[in-house]
Amino acid sequence: MDQDLLKQAPTEFVFPVEWGKCREFALALLDSDPASPKPDDGGDDPAALLMPAIMPVCAFRYSQDGLPAILRLAQAGLVDRSRLVQGEVEFEFHRRAWSGEQLSVTEKLAKVYDKETSKEVLRFFEFETAFRSLDGEPVCMIRTVNIERRRKDDD
Repeated sequence: MDQDLLKQAPTEFVFPVEWGKCREFALALLDSDPASPKPDDGGDDPAALLMPAIMPVCAFRYSQDGLPAILRLAQAGLVDRSRLVQGEVEFEFHRRAWSGEQLSVTEKLAKVYDKETSKEVLRFFEFETAFRSLDGEPVCMIRTVNIERRRKDDD
């Protein structure tokens, strides 16, 4: 089953870094003045806002189906959503992103593996989501691990 899962085509879409969404994230993070970019931030557009680091986790909303990758597997009947837990999220930034930019996103299932405990089998799903500028410059990479808990007696 692991190899069949890994053969799934990556999901690709464009993620617009919107000024209003940058401001909302900044307000949620208690930025004292999110509408005013800081002069030392160096964006090309003086009205541009810096994309908050957490903002790319919501990028899946701009995909064709608006779902995170793990839920696509659940819809296909390959994962039991009721047995899923979030394991880990890792961010790797290559450069800052600014409102007004559009980022090319490629999301793929990179690895699937099982770990057995005395009572259950844990299936790990590792996803990689790469964000690049439209001209191909790396912006950031998000690695996500989801874990499906299965009883040993399950199929």
